[in-house]
Amino acid sequence: MGRLDRRGSLPLVESAHHHEWSGVIRLRNGRMVGAVWMVKGHLVHAVMLQDGAQIEGVSALESISAWREGTYFLDPNALPPARTIRLGMADVLSALRRSAEGERRESAPSARGLSEVLQALRERVPGLESLSLSRGITVEATTTADAAEREWVNGQIRRYCDEDESMPERLFVQDGDHALLIVKKGRLAAVLSARGATAPEALLWAGEEAQKEVLDRSDEVSVAGNS
Repeated sequence: MGRLDRRGSLPLVESAHHHEWSGVIRLRNGRMVGAVWMVKGHLVHAVMLQDGAQIEGVSALESISAWREGTYFLDPNALPPARTIRLGMADVLSALRRSAEGERRESAPSARGLSEVLQALRERVPGLESLSLSRGITVEATTTADAAEREWVNGQIRRYCDEDESMPERLFVQDGDHALLIVKKGRLAAVLSARGATAPEALLWAGEEAQKEVLDRSDEVSVAGNS
């Protein structure tokens, strides 16, 4: 039993295939529920229910694989009530990976779009160095090409994500000549780096603007893509 993350159900299916597992993966995401049956590591049946409507087979599997939050429960040795998936596992896994990668790219604004937001923020806060969008520990897009700064920012994101579920929606860090603000909304986060002399109040203002311009827009795109 566990919770889905940004990778969705794909790691569960891949692991079950690798271990030749048999049973059903039961999932829930809000009002949506789904079930995926496997026999000796091969997908044979999938069902998804939402508001009284039911879909089966590959269509159900594709819908379930798009979930990036929710819970799952592994029920071993449960027999499938039907067989609605007859594709080979290599083809199924390849399609699911392409779908997950396509969704990730579509839901993330380009580095150019982030640069436009950063430039507007710099008019009020000149000390800003970079703006990034992360999904958990994965940086989706960033405005910086500096390897040292990128590694420092990535390290701060990893440390932030290693905290427990009580971690704040905003986190301000000052480390020598660097300052950093992480503003989180759901599974997305806007990450602003600045020079150490930048006033925390100015960086917090910039973070609020970045949330409006980056996180709200990204969340709208993600929701539209999954509707």
